[in-house]
Amino acid sequence: MKKDGLFASILQAVIEEEKKKVATKRPDIAFNQKKQLWYMLMNQVDKEPDDTEETLDTQ
Repeated sequence: MKKDGLFASILQAVIEEEKKKVATKRPDIAFNQKKQLWYMLMNQVDKEPDDTEETLDTQ
């Protein structure tokens, strides 16, 4: 049995189960907003600095 195939099938089963859970439960608006804020902050951290930021540092 290939490990890649086994891992992929387990991962797919977990993803399908999580999709079912999300589809059947009530949405938590406050949690979703916190999660969106977190992702936005992490994108800002990972983003490469712009030219404007470099010019502000040199002034």
